Amino acid sequence: MVDWPTVGRSVLLLLAAVSVGCADIIGLNGLGGDSASGGASSGSASNDGGTATGSGGSGDGGSGDGGSGDGGQTGSGSAPSDGGTASGGGAGSGGASGGSAGGGSGGANSGGTGSGGTASGGTNGTGGSPYGCSYDEFIAPTLTESCWGVHNLGLALGAGGDIKALVNADDEESLVITPLPARGWRDGDSGFFLHQVVDGDFQFEVHVWAFDGTAQQNPPLQPNLAGGIVIMDADEPISENPDDVNTDYYAVKFGTFDDPMYPGYQGEYASGSLGTTTLGAEESYPDIWDGVYIRACKVGNVLRFGLRRTDQEAWRPAYAGGLTEYDTASGSPLPVIDGPVRLGLIAEHRGSAGGTSQIVYADATINYAHEFQNCF
Repeated sequence: MVDWPTVGRSVLLLLAAVSVGCADIIGLNGLGGDSASGGASSGSASNDGGTATGSGGSGDGGSGDGGSGDGGQTGSGSAPSDGGTASGGGAGSGGASGGSAGGGSGGANSGGTGSGGTASGGTNGTGGSPYGCSYDEFIAPTLTESCWGVHNLGLALGAGGDIKALVNADDEESLVITPLPARGWRDGDSGFFLHQVVDGDFQFEVHVWAFDGTAQQNPPLQPNLAGGIVIMDADEPISENPDDVNTDYYAVKFGTFDDPMYPGYQGEYASGSLGTTTLGAEESYPDIWDGVYIRACKVGNVLRFGLRRTDQEAWRPAYAGGLTEYDTASGSPLPVIDGPVRLGLIAEHRGSAGGTSQIVYADATINYAHEFQNCF
């Protein structure tokens, strides 16, 4: 008679040996960090993110980029890799987080929830999109208010001291800013700035339009109107006082120049004790009321910018000083970034006359970027 328990044990041992060998062959044991099963465990964890029976963490990517693998890292309990519940009932972190904030604590610990959300004054940790502020469609005013800091809100006509008033949630699902004249990011001055703080490598993208505010779909009629992106070291002070100097930032602007009949875009950066602005070439980009996507990527010390109208177009670079990228560690005349980054959206009207022209934003996205082939 066949001893089926003995045969079963033999088959299981054979399958285990084969599975270990296959993992070594296709490289699973080296994905995403130090170990294939999501970190060391005194018990056992399945390679595809099953539950860990010991005190280690589960996940199919192991620890990497300073954070957890696909499933987050659990504490004394166990959690499935897709962010399921830990043994104590709390939610696993779900998705990679890493970094020092934004879910960086690594999922559930002893049944509680991970840190999630923002930390360190709104820092978004590296390693994916660990919290809701990584994507803002501008359809929920309270989300925009909770996710973003705002600088020079008083320069946005009609805001009334409340950023929620600028979120056009019921109509176009967008952020609509009518900048007051005579102020903007140029030679030490500053304008309206909606910003977050991000730690580590990132990809930041937003969709932006410039309109004549009397009727959207019409081109703006005023010169020196611009929206765009500003990026600086998070420790760089910024002031709303027009007599103070704001310096050491990078920018890409999209809108009108001296002649509103020839709209386009321009790269620039400000540096030095006076915030002296170095300008790139004014590149023509007609039909700006159709909108463009502006993207910024920082990987290591290198910062790059690009614009395009649709995903069928190639990215157009936008830099100042005759450069093709920025080395944020090189120093003067380039601004230095050596820690977390403050990044965000601007709206300015540096002309002297008032008006109704608008800068409109939609779909602001912040993601982790570990190499430039994912950016441009």
